[in-house]
Amino acid sequence: MKDSRLLFLDGCRGVAAIIVVLLHACAPFWPQALAFANLAVDFFFMLSAFVLMQAYGERLRKGLSLRRFMYIRWLRLFPLHASGLLMGFLLFSARYGVNSESLLSFGLNLAFLPSPHALAPGWPSAFGLNIPAWSLFFEWIANILLGLLLVHLSPLAIRRVCIVLGVLYAIQLSGQDLLWVGGHFDDLHLGVLRVLYPFSLGIWLWHAWKASPGKAAGPAGQSALLALLVLTLLAPSAGGKLDALYMFCAISLAFPLIIRLGADIEPQGQLAGLMGFLGHISYGLYVTHASVLRILTNIWRSHDFDASLLPLFFLLEIGVAALFAWLLTRWFDTPARATLTRWRPA
Repeated sequence: MKDSRLLFLDGCRGVAAIIVVLLHACAPFWPQALAFANLAVDFFFMLSAFVLMQAYGERLRKGLSLRRFMYIRWLRLFPLHASGLLMGFLLFSARYGVNSESLLSFGLNLAFLPSPHALAPGWPSAFGLNIPAWSLFFEWIANILLGLLLVHLSPLAIRRVCIVLGVLYAIQLSGQDLLWVGGHFDDLHLGVLRVLYPFSLGIWLWHAWKASPGKAAGPAGQSALLALLVLTLLAPSAGGKLDALYMFCAISLAFPLIIRLGADIEPQGQLAGLMGFLGHISYGLYVTHASVLRILTNIWRSHDFDASLLPLFFLLEIGVAALFAWLLTRWFDTPARATLTRWRPA
């Protein structure tokens, strides 16, 4: 497959982003629902590494500067990140007013840096103004490591890195729930391992795929991969150590299988259009949905709606968030990045 965009995997990213939105839509009403939906972020880390290796691996090895690479990444991440953050800041300010802590948090978060301040209930430390942005901080760290070191390692060295990180991850997982770490200032250190293990696996998967591309799965196989992704993220909790084992298997087995086989798939017809659309809105949906859901949840709570309507309300939230992400991507992000591209650091 020569298309560096990896259309099927792009669509998988969109599916995972929708499940994240569903998780956050359910949280105010059913906080124990969708126990493993947050694993979508670990899938993002792994897929990001794979896609970055496909798009920039060779260029980095041939001399693309770290400065230039990080500018390219900043260009991709910043406009929509700033949009989601600004929305959160405006919503917070409308309710609590502007204060020094919220201004400091906004400034730090805008630079992809965590804030030590918990601003109010429901607005936690690190990235409280736009909670999904915590993963961008770790994506930034992983991208720097990719440009500095990981891209230059041999496939054998990367495999050894994955084994070491996997052992460390399993040890940490046995004593600490890593599913929710990284989003608060006091557990940022645990987020480093959470990103590096799946990110390194993504690099190793890319090396394995390039060395031995497979045969593209047919319609049934494509449906099976999508079903595996959805079922992995929507599985119910069994509790205790079984949850830890499930998380490790999802990251070490299920996600690599989806990415390794999905990389060979070139969607056709309507599926190509659907996967392309889902991939197109995936980042915008992920990074802006929190504020959209805050607004819609407040509207729900201000009216005496029947609780039986909640499932329909969740679907409405997903639809509105997806529409907003599409509009913002088309009418702001794309032109903003085109403008910013005119300045090209060496």
